[in-house]
Amino acid sequence: MKNRKIAISFFSSYFSQSLNMGVNFITKLVLARILFPADFGLFAAATVVVSIASTISYLSLDQHLIRSNKNYYGNVLLLTQV
Repeated sequence: MKNRKIAISFFSSYFSQSLNMGVNFITKLVLARILFPADFGLFAAATVVVSIASTISYLSLDQHLIRSNKNYYGNVLLLTQV
């Protein structure tokens, strides 16, 4: 029973990540077709900046939540929305 829940959780997470990556890829293909090359270059540069900022913002945030005994959930929700 417990192994079944773990397997379902794993596959649903895998499916969700795969679907997210597929939608992002298709969106970028559509934008590449619609936008002019200079505009798509600007979009690509902005995507890189947002990806780096997102990576830095999530850096060890989950580990801090696990180790912390205080409940700062409101601040965490605020940080993840930025």
